[in-house]
Amino acid sequence: MQKPPPETTNKGFYTDMDSLYDTRLATLDLLDTSLAKAALKNDYINRDEDRFPHVDKSLFKSLYETRDLEVLERAIPTKAIDIIREFIKIALKQNIDTPAVGSVEIYVNVWPYKVGKEVATEMCKALFHAFGSQVSIHMLNLPPEKVTPAFFAENIAVALMYDYDIWLEIHAKNDNLRKRQIPSVTLHGPKLYKQNKPTESELKDFTREGPEPFRAMEIGLSALIGMDFIEPEYFSAVLPLGYVQSL
Repeated sequence: MQKPPPETTNKGFYTDMDSLYDTRLATLDLLDTSLAKAALKNDYINRDEDRFPHVDKSLFKSLYETRDLEVLERAIPTKAIDIIREFIKIALKQNIDTPAVGSVEIYVNVWPYKVGKEVATEMCKALFHAFGSQVSIHMLNLPPEKVTPAFFAENIAVALMYDYDIWLEIHAKNDNLRKRQIPSVTLHGPKLYKQNKPTESELKDFTREGPEPFRAMEIGLSALIGMDFIEPEYFSAVLPLGYVQSL
């Protein structure tokens, strides 16, 4: 599933609150708790697009785009933390084997939430407490256009973004990705159709000509960035065993 961090002086991991916390489910819950429950019962963690029962897709998109602190406060931590913990474990081992490669740095972007640095730090402290002083955590508050490929090149080995598509679009349009190509940086994003999901017929035609859409996108971006699609489960709320069945 996860690629090990490359052997590089960069031992940084970049992520954001929408990856660490399931703000999709929280958006539904804020709209109506019954909608969140309906989504969970509809195989939420194995979905292939953000389309949920009884909610128009465009309505959900507009609500999610205007999410605020009330949504974040309702959000449950995701399995993304497992990916970060594995990265830290591997990076720390690399540091033992090759002490000169640098320290392990975790960068957490709180944007777009209007949350104070102290509150954000407390939210993340519980997630990373097990690593203590072995890891440095940096809190950022930057819109995606300010999180540049140059920043990744200088600081980051692996990035994890739910809204990777917005970041890619911004830095393709402003030409930053062409000017500063970062194929050695791994970018994990959810294996979800962000635009229109292809029909079964379209998918068959597509795979007849070549690899499936997500693999094709990874290959197409490979000269610019190490795109790696992972299951949506990693960006979904971690719920108690049997919780969904009890709804």
